[in-house]
Amino acid sequence: MENRERVKWVDIAKCLGIFAIYLGHFGETAGKAHPFVFLYHVPLFFFLAGCMDSYDKEKNILYYIAKKFKSIMLPFYLFCFLSIIINVVQNDAGIPDIQEALLLVAKGNVRNTFFASSLWFLTCLFLMEIIFKIIKLEKYNYIIFITCLVIHLVVAKALAPQDLPRWYYNLDSALFYMLFFAIGYIAYPHIVEFLRLNTRRKKVIFVVTGVLTAAYSIMLFEKVDYINSIFGNMILFPSFRALLLIWLNLVIARLLENISLLSKIGRETLYLCGNEYIIKTLVPCLLGIFGLSCKLTGPLPTYLYVLFLLIICVKFFIPWEKKIITEIIYTLKK
Repeated sequence: MENRERVKWVDIAKCLGIFAIYLGHFGETAGKAHPFVFLYHVPLFFFLAGCMDSYDKEKNILYYIAKKFKSIMLPFYLFCFLSIIINVVQNDAGIPDIQEALLLVAKGNVRNTFFASSLWFLTCLFLMEIIFKIIKLEKYNYIIFITCLVIHLVVAKALAPQDLPRWYYNLDSALFYMLFFAIGYIAYPHIVEFLRLNTRRKKVIFVVTGVLTAAYSIMLFEKVDYINSIFGNMILFPSFRALLLIWLNLVIARLLENISLLSKIGRETLYLCGNEYIIKTLVPCLLGIFGLSCKLTGPLPTYLYVLFLLIICVKFFIPWEKKIITEIIYTLKK
């Protein structure tokens, strides 16, 4: 397999994913994109995480857990701390509000309960990576896939976390979305090889599947989903639909892979996810100091504003946050 750093489209796909997440959380201001991105942005996020798990060679599970705690949970707690401070100052919150927020953090920010809505991704991803590491002890990919598929179906039927998440540290969501993580893990080497596009056959398939998924996506965007009217009651249909949209994102990422700014944004998706509440709160306040308003009047200004937020976060917020995390890790090692 290619060296991770040389697979440019992966970072672009991550950029597209985090853009969709930020955009979706602007609600109706994003126009038709608001319901559309919710069809795939969470599965895309975990699919790409599964792709990157293909590079994991760590055999010691305890060391693996410690590594993931440093890379995911330490930033999570930092983002929670910063978010609570900003929320307290912004809303003049009192001690009971702080206690409630800290309790939610202790529970792992169960989805739809914490004001910094994107932070649930991090605790969910942390558990998902650990659980999948255990499942991956089974060497055969088809058994890994069947295991995750069965878990997905059982959890979807019994718990429905996509509608009503409630388990601490988003364990129910981790079990539900792990199917996409597994598909990313299994399919990634084949996708890397295919997207080299080094034969005429691959190029034809690339174009044809890109056009077909783009046409289907336009139908979904315009809420003209004939396929849903036929297969919508099937339990796996939403997952299959998400995979079609994921493939379109990969096609777009392959076409845009040489845009360095998008690639830079894509490399920072974990920190961008953690910073969403922070950046969306602070930037309007900072603009207000200079008498500027960020009132969004429609979808296009919202798209541009989301890109602006991502760039600002990557350029100014994330570098000093990484320094803080590095200092914490260094202190813990002493």
